[in-house]
Amino acid sequence: VPELSSSNFMQRSFGERVAMNSPIQGTAADIIKIAMIRVHDRLLKEGYKSRLILQVHDELLIETVEAIDIETAEDIVFKNPECGYGYRQSKFKNEWKGKYVITHVTYRLSKHFTPYLDYGNIRAELERRGVNEPSADDVRRVVTDIRNAKLPDPKKEGNAGSFFMNPVVSREVFGILHEQYPDMPHYYVDSDHEKIPAGWLIDRCGWKGRSMGLAGVHDKQALVLVNKGGARGMDIVRLCDAIRDDVKKTFGIEIHPEVNII
Repeated sequence: VPELSSSNFMQRSFGERVAMNSPIQGTAADIIKIAMIRVHDRLLKEGYKSRLILQVHDELLIETVEAIDIETAEDIVFKNPECGYGYRQSKFKNEWKGKYVITHVTYRLSKHFTPYLDYGNIRAELERRGVNEPSADDVRRVVTDIRNAKLPDPKKEGNAGSFFMNPVVSREVFGILHEQYPDMPHYYVDSDHEKIPAGWLIDRCGWKGRSMGLAGVHDKQALVLVNKGGARGMDIVRLCDAIRDDVKKTFGIEIHPEVNII
C-alpha cells in the first residue's frame, strides 16, 4: 500500500485503513451474504411478515471479475476478496491500475425485491407521489428523476459525474473543523474516523457555479466538473487542481479525484 509511506497525514491514514481492512473485507462480505440468505430463509420458514431490508454496496454483490492481462493477454478471473474493494477504491484503481482490461463482472443478486428507501430523498419523493408500496420500476423512476434534477445530462453538458471522493478524516481533525464550522455535514465511519462531503467543502470555497475558462463547476452539484463547450483535458485538470488547492488552504484537507485521469 503506497500511501503508508506518504508524508501527508490524510493519505497515510487512508493507507492504514486499506492495510487493516483489505485482509478481512472479503471474508466480511461473505459472512454478510451468508447471513442474508439464512435470515431470509428463516423468515419464510417461520411465516413472519417481516422483510429483510438491506443497503446494498457493489463490493457485497460482486462475485467475480474477469479480466485480460494487458502485458501477457492472459485471461484471469478474480474473486471478490482479491479485488480489495472499499469506498471508491479497489486494486484496479491502485496497484493494478493500467494492468488489466475488465471484460465481465458477475453479480449475485437477490430474487426477492427488498428496496432500501431511506437513502437521500427516495422515501419522501415516493410519499409525495402517493406510492406506498413501490415496485422496482417506481424506485427506478424516482432515483432517475432525483439524479436528473441534480446532475447535468452528459448529452447536453460534458461531465464524468462525481469528480471527487469524500475525504475521510481522523476524529481529531474532524473535531477541530466542527468547532470552526458547526453546520458542516458529516457521516460516521468508525470510532476513529468521520467522512465529510467534498461537495460541501467545494461549495464553501465558492466554487459552485464558477468557471475557469471553458471548464466549470456544476451550479447544482459542486462535486461535478463540466465542460462548458470546447474544454480540453488540461482545462479540466487545471480546474481540478485549483479546487483542490483552495480546499487544502481553507480546511487543511486534501481531496482526491474519483475519476481516473489518463
